[in-house]
Amino acid sequence: MLVKGGYIMAKKKVEKAVLFSATESLLIEQGYRGFHLKALSERLRIGRSTLYEYYASKEELITDYLVYILDTIIEECQKIEQSDAITQLRDMVKIFLKYSQLHQIALIIPFIDPEHSSKVEASLINLKRDHEFLYERMSQLIEEGKAAKQIRVDLETVVIASMIFNAIQVPNVMKKHEKEWGETVLEILFNGIGATT
Repeated sequence: MLVKGGYIMAKKKVEKAVLFSATESLLIEQGYRGFHLKALSERLRIGRSTLYEYYASKEELITDYLVYILDTIIEECQKIEQSDAITQLRDMVKIFLKYSQLHQIALIIPFIDPEHSSKVEASLINLKRDHEFLYERMSQLIEEGKAAKQIRVDLETVVIASMIFNAIQVPNVMKKHEKEWGETVLEILFNGIGATT
């Protein structure tokens, strides 16, 4: 507790969702090198000491945020209704597009030193595990689609999966509404760019 003007004041608590939302927007605006806990505390209108109660460093905060988002994506992917492989793949891509900011932020991972702390190291291990889980699930759906003759068998699964992951990173240059942009990306991914006759 803080003492100010003879009054005892409790430190302001920060909800995880609010903290992660502010972290995300600051990372997108400033990048990894420009991201500082001081700027984050100012944005949240709290003291830096309050932030330090939650995280000892920006590395711990950023990696925990990334794990949280990736875990959220996995949870949503696991709720996809069982149907044909193409429908499940489309639903998976919609979820990825919903969290497309993650892909921009994930580009900073190589700059984070895993030896910074045991918490950072554990978070980076979790991120790798979660990414591999999503990649394997997507590859499995692609294989199922090939077996059902819904997906071309002459294309390597790894190429298709890579194309899907890279398509998610394409910036929304036309600033379309999220749903409309998602449909555009899905249309190109699953129906190609060839003219229909």
